[in-house]
Amino acid sequence: MTAPTLPPLPQRTARREDLGAIVRILQTQQRQQIDLVASVSNLKSVGGNLAVSGLDPILSEDGVLDANGRYAFTATAEGQIGSTFGIPVKYTRLLRSTNTELFDENVNSWAQHADYADKKVLVRFLWGLDPQNPDTVGAARAVLSDKYGVGTYDNLPIVLAVLDGIREGGLTADQVQITGDLSEDRLHLTVDAPEIQGYGWKLLEGYRSPYGNGSGTGHGGTDAENLPIISAGLLIQNSETGLGAAKITPRLRVKACSNGLQVTQDALRQVHVGARLAEGEVQWSDDTRAAANQLARKQAADAVRSFLNATYVQRVVDRLEAEADAPVKDVVKTLEVVSKEQGYTEAEASSILDFFIDGGQRTAGGVLQAVTAAVQQIDDADRAFDIEAGAIDAMRIAARVAREAVAV
Repeated sequence: MTAPTLPPLPQRTARREDLGAIVRILQTQQRQQIDLVASVSNLKSVGGNLAVSGLDPILSEDGVLDANGRYAFTATAEGQIGSTFGIPVKYTRLLRSTNTELFDENVNSWAQHADYADKKVLVRFLWGLDPQNPDTVGAARAVLSDKYGVGTYDNLPIVLAVLDGIREGGLTADQVQITGDLSEDRLHLTVDAPEIQGYGWKLLEGYRSPYGNGSGTGHGGTDAENLPIISAGLLIQNSETGLGAAKITPRLRVKACSNGLQVTQDALRQVHVGARLAEGEVQWSDDTRAAANQLARKQAADAVRSFLNATYVQRVVDRLEAEADAPVKDVVKTLEVVSKEQGYTEAEASSILDFFIDGGQRTAGGVLQAVTAAVQQIDDADRAFDIEAGAIDAMRIAARVAREAVAV
């Protein structure tokens, strides 16, 4: 009788999926997840992959599976294994892509160095067959501190706890619309409450949605689609690989164009730090998970009560309008300053300029709308939400440039 083969490696990325699809992906990931605390002296790189032995057999629906073998480093884990030994990330990635033998030698030599004799790390794996890496049995997703509280802050428990918190906060399923994005490293869950509204008469004055019918906001009109409606929402973000704390950020949405406005100054955060873990494969207890889920649920309920109401929406809009009407007279110079300070690539800056022109709003608020419109065209979810998070800052930079021009 032959041993059962490993199932396919779980799907790891998704863009603008509905809640049900995101939950199904996360459930599969959780079933095929291994957390291992190991002394760095036991780490070994073979052929540019992390070689693992000593794992207990895995009991699956198809029988007993052996998850020992080589795991391909993700880009994040690749950088983290280098950082563990003080090797610059750029050099680590260069070695693995161009000189695998030297990469192995660096990792294996430093792993045996006396300076790291007592150091332990937590390694996160997903097991399964990957057609792109046929010699491996899965992916090494992260190499983290052994005090990293991953079992308490995984994506699936966070999502379920947040849903409980939304209900506890007083909203029902038919009052919110939830979609999600997954990257190799981060979860982004957007919660929209379209019926909880404020109005940005000044913020959107003269704005033509590049995604609408081009008729502008139509102030005072009878068509509700043309009113400057801004609705309430939340953005829930989490990383299982050490790239950020769990975070709930209020996120408003402009109805005419679906531009998202993250109010980062009001975000709620949970840092992923716990007690130091013992060596070996980690089995997270129900009590440990329940304690963390209770915190996530409470924060979600607090976020619903604090941010998903018309008073909060209007207060944020009024605050934005105080700077949004600053005129942008020198468009090229203003957007050059914004792009430089915000770190946009040349392509991103060009796209934002196009959306600024299409929006027809020659103000700092127009810069805000251009940034949040442009990110809807970015396929990389992490990059899109990171740029969107700085959109209000981009507006304030544009307003500052306008003030400086007047002062000259």
